[in-house]
Amino acid sequence: MGRTLVWLQGQSCGGNTISLLNARSPDFVGFLESEGIEVVYHPTLSTVWGEELEALLSGLAAGRPPLDLFLFEGAVPLGPRGTGRYSTLGRRPVLEVVRELAHAARYVVAVGNCAVHGGIPAIAPNPTDARGLQWTGEAPGGVLPPDFRSRGGLPVVNLTGCPAPPHLILWALALLNRDLLTPADLDRHGRITCFYGPEGGCAQEPESEHKHCLHCARMGWQPSGKPHWEEVRPPWRPVRFVWVP
Repeated sequence: MGRTLVWLQGQSCGGNTISLLNARSPDFVGFLESEGIEVVYHPTLSTVWGEELEALLSGLAAGRPPLDLFLFEGAVPLGPRGTGRYSTLGRRPVLEVVRELAHAARYVVAVGNCAVHGGIPAIAPNPTDARGLQWTGEAPGGVLPPDFRSRGGLPVVNLTGCPAPPHLILWALALLNRDLLTPADLDRHGRITCFYGPEGGCAQEPESEHKHCLHCARMGWQPSGKPHWEEVRPPWRPVRFVWVP
C-alpha cells in the first residue's frame, strides 16, 4: 500500500469534490497513480458504507493502516450544545471523527472556505455553531485548537476558495505526499504561500489575474474587505506549475 488518503465531508455543497474531479493534466486518477496514493475512502467515489465504514474509520484512527493524507470538505457543527449531533457519520458526530482522524493523520488539509473558516454555514446567526477545522471566521481556533499540529509537524493546511481550484488541490497533495512542505511555506492563515496572491486572493489558472473573493472578504480574509468587482488590482501572476511525475 502506498500513501493513504481519506476525504470526508461535513456541512458542504460538495463543490470541492466536483472541482477535484474536473482536474486535468493530470486528472485525479492519473495523479493518484503517479504519486502512489491510495484513496481509502471518499464519500462520492467509495462504495463502503454502514458498519463497514465505521470499522474502517475506527481502524484509521488507531493507525490501522497509518493515515497519511486527511482531507476535509465543509464546515463542522458543534451544535446542539457542543455535541456535534447536527451532522453525523453513521452513529457518531462528524466532530468526533474529524478530531480522531486529524490526530492520527500525517497531514490534514481543509479544502474550500467552509472547511477552512466555516464559510456559509458559519455566517450569523450560525444556528448550528458551525466551525472550520482550525479557524472560525477570522478568529484562530475551530474544531481543532490553534496550536494543533499533525504527525507531520504542520497545522491544518488551508486551501481557500469556493471551491478550491482543482490544480491547487492536486499540487498541495503532491507537496505533502513528497514531504516538501514546512511551516515556513505557510502564511499566517495556514495557506501555502506560493498558491495565493500577496493580499490573499486565490491563484487562478496561469495567465489569469488575481481577484478577490467576496465571501472571503466578508469573512475578514481580505485586507480591503471589498468585492473584486469594486476593486482593481495590478495583475498578480501565480507560479506556473510544471507537472513532474
